[in-house]
Amino acid sequence: MKKRGKTAVVLAASVLLGMMSACISVTYTGVEDLPPLASDAKVAVYYEKSLIPVPESQYTKIGEVTASASTASFTMTEIKARIIEEAREKGANGVLIQSVDMQKDGEVRSDQVKNLGAPTWTTVDNSASNIAQERELLIYSSGSDPDVPTYRITIKAMLFSMPEAALKTALERAKAPAGK
Repeated sequence: MKKRGKTAVVLAASVLLGMMSACISVTYTGVEDLPPLASDAKVAVYYEKSLIPVPESQYTKIGEVTASASTASFTMTEIKARIIEEAREKGANGVLIQSVDMQKDGEVRSDQVKNLGAPTWTTVDNSASNIAQERELLIYSSGSDPDVPTYRITIKAMLFSMPEAALKTALERAKAPAGK
């Protein structure tokens, strides 16, 4: 009975540690406090201040957010989605991406990125000679599974709230086919 409880505690600690090491780090500095938006509320994303459909005097800066994660666990799209989620939580219906930085974080085997099982070979030599095992090791390490670089992506963004009419216009413009 005691062993089962100890196993559950170890398992829970392992899951928590795994979640903490494979998460998107988010820091937020607020300027304005607004009530959160609905979880399905539309949020417009801009990459240039000049593309925001209203002048600066017509939107309210809510705050700034920085999100960071490793490409071994997350894509740029997932990090951007986390920023949009943070915008909703802070009551912002607009996000201005101010910078995207990528720094080499390390290297991993390609099967670690893809979450596949790693190739294996016999680690204990039961034969009179270990030549076969050494050959397998040489074949495996000869570049058939090269290391893949991983990067830490850091996105900095400004969160803001604009009038609903401007948001609606911006979202309609984004849906329109190119050239119209």
